[in-house]
Amino acid sequence: MNGSTKTWTLLSALSLSLIMVSHTLGGRQGLLWGVIIALSINCIIYFYNDLLLEGLFPGRVVEGQNPWGLIQTAKHFAAKARIPVPRVVIYEHASPQALVMGRNWKSATIILTEGLLRSLT
Repeated sequence: MNGSTKTWTLLSALSLSLIMVSHTLGGRQGLLWGVIIALSINCIIYFYNDLLLEGLFPGRVVEGQNPWGLIQTAKHFAAKARIPVPRVVIYEHASPQALVMGRNWKSATIILTEGLLRSLT
């Protein structure tokens, strides 16, 4: 099972258990409140998950001139794909890692660690 399937399975199980518990405690009105709460939680998770990740990976946004040419590279590939240029963020960490986050191409962010930038030529 891949990561996306695991996430949707967990989210579905939590939503169904919330709905069942609220139905058991409150009858029909509890069922209605359980559905409303489950939908609200799912919408918050879907629309604001990138804000949580930005808090987990604080870094500095690359703007203007940069010694690695990251903005130019991002602009080049974004023009080829015909999408807006994503934000590029440098995360101060020693291990070489890269992360792309965002719900769609309009809210994309590329996070690169300093360890990755040091290891590349």
